[in-house]
Amino acid sequence: MIMSKANIRFRILNNQNKLVTINATLGEDKRLYRCGTPIYCNCHDSPTPYLFIDGEVYCPCCGKKSLSVETFTETLSNIHLTYFGTDYNTMQDLYKLSDTLPYTTWNLVADYFVKLTPAEVDLGYSVGYVGWVTSNPEKVEEVLNVRDELKVCNQEITKDDIMETGNQLSEVEIFDIVDRLHEVFSVVETPYGEFQLYTGDVGDDYIVSNPLFPPNPHIGNGECWYVKHTTNEIWYIRYNYRDGDDLRMNNVLIDFELKAIGKVIAYDEDVEKLIMKLKEK
Repeated sequence: MIMSKANIRFRILNNQNKLVTINATLGEDKRLYRCGTPIYCNCHDSPTPYLFIDGEVYCPCCGKKSLSVETFTETLSNIHLTYFGTDYNTMQDLYKLSDTLPYTTWNLVADYFVKLTPAEVDLGYSVGYVGWVTSNPEKVEEVLNVRDELKVCNQEITKDDIMETGNQLSEVEIFDIVDRLHEVFSVVETPYGEFQLYTGDVGDDYIVSNPLFPPNPHIGNGECWYVKHTTNEIWYIRYNYRDGDDLRMNNVLIDFELKAIGKVIAYDEDVEKLIMKLKEK
């Protein structure tokens, strides 16, 4: 028999002398397993299984020991899901786990997760890596027996309830604000014509960049919102002149060149308040 039910996480220096963190299942033979396969120390060109004895992970061949060991008991007692963003391809809200699960527990919920890359999901902002996400948080919470106070429906910061925190916005709050602004403009048609918009503040007019996807004139991407009190309008502007972009979609002149896609709504005080939150960040 390979496994007991004990799951641990340990940190150890690998063969390149780099610190790595490894999740493992403890077998009844005191060996450590990952996905049913023993974890080996490749010392002296002879793979030797790591052992877990007296609270330490060590190699019985070379004597190398782990720098730290912890069980998953505390991790599982506090496990929960956090809102990550809305996929604008499917309009589904996505959630990520707050911590890594041991393999035996992960297998219970793996079918509810998908592994996404930026090429497969449109969150409306730049992200280098998405990873494992779920659009079914209630079912995952049920399987993992997440405590009531940690459930998505009871979290203090949710998609529909942005907390007032002065100038200090958490990453989750920024995601929420950006998602709300994207939702406002998602139902707005792109106006036909060529519109000259200046990139500097003029009078009571001002521009606020998306902190998650700021405009980058050198690359030709990024986005911002332009509040124009002089004309009672609010614009959403997305730069669109990278190599491979369809420049025919551009309707906004920046520096007298068509470089962006713009959408406009009549001035709305609630929308400006959301934009101001990002401005004050």
